Amino acid sequence: MIDTVTLKIIKNNFQILKENKLDGLRKHKVQNRFEISSQYCKKYRDQKKREGQYFPVITVQKGRDSNNDELNSLEIQVSLPKLIYGTNLYEIDLSDLDLIYQKLLNNLLEIGIKTDKSSLQTATIKRIDFSKVIRLPAELGTANQAIKKISEFDIKQSSKVSLKEYSKEDQKIKGISFKFLNTTQGYAIYSKFGEILANGYTEMEKMIIQKINLEDFKDNAIRFEFSLQQKKSVNAELKKFIHYKKQDFYLYDVIKDQNIARQILLNVFDKIFQPQYINLLSLSEMNNNLLEQKLNSQNLSIINHSLLHYLAERTTKIGVSATFEELKAKLKGSSFDRYKKKLKNLLLNLDKIENPTYNLIQFLRKEHNDFKLIKLVLPKK
Repeated sequence: MIDTVTLKIIKNNFQILKENKLDGLRKHKVQNRFEISSQYCKKYRDQKKREGQYFPVITVQKGRDSNNDELNSLEIQVSLPKLIYGTNLYEIDLSDLDLIYQKLLNNLLEIGIKTDKSSLQTATIKRIDFSKVIRLPAELGTANQAIKKISEFDIKQSSKVSLKEYSKEDQKIKGISFKFLNTTQGYAIYSKFGEILANGYTEMEKMIIQKINLEDFKDNAIRFEFSLQQKKSVNAELKKFIHYKKQDFYLYDVIKDQNIARQILLNVFDKIFQPQYINLLSLSEMNNNLLEQKLNSQNLSIINHSLLHYLAERTTKIGVSATFEELKAKLKGSSFDRYKKKLKNLLLNLDKIENPTYNLIQFLRKEHNDFKLIKLVLPKK
């Protein structure tokens, strides 16, 4: 699904009315060559937040570019699920698009900006967040437990990685976030209910918090979120799926095909949680008798049998990434590479493991692939 997007409407496609609420002002230079000034709605948005209502970040940019041409654009940063539901626990699809446009038109008019549906339909996407909320079965524990476990997995080194806890005072559930960041994109995995408890303010989120506090609540919702933070990265990613365009993508282009969000999130998941090591995690979650029985059935050499047994036991205790770091420290470079390659081949050739304990990574990948949206049916007016 799509969560937050930044939409850009070009000059002449919107009108700033005399009475407007653009009370914020900031200036910045682009490439040290020309200055952009931004007017944005601050006090009214803060007021809406205090009243428990979600309101988008709305900014008008003015200035001149390096060719001294006048710049004038309207940018709307909006969480689409929060715009409709008051929370991004629920997810949106194509059936919500008309309501999204209508609510945005109303929000803009509230602060003295006039535009039309056609201009919103042709607003270009400057930034976009894809996300999926997954509910865990009881066998896999809580969201926090699962996030701590998957944080031990092999991580792509080109990203800055962080694991943090967040909470409010006297909060019964602490949230955990696991994030990968670089200059053009970000990937976050976090406890959704923990995040609502820590940061929720809308009327819908307050209702969820009340329910959490009153009931024997299970922290079982994990949110996966992938952000394309620059227009060039948005264009580069979307043109892989939307072949009739190379730039200037509209909201309809992305929301009409649920498979775009599904495939993008699945690709990112597979890059980080490498499929070739899923069998090792499956082995590590079996008890010793089942593990020994499974290894015996594979007709392995004593060396390969012992290696898999050792690595499975170490993975249970310290995780995949730490296990390979430990193995690397004990072996010389070429020996480590040889054993890692041998292990990968062994794992790929293993038959399906019968009756193992649930494998967390396999479950999460299946949920990414199935991509069943969590919808809330709104009452008809």
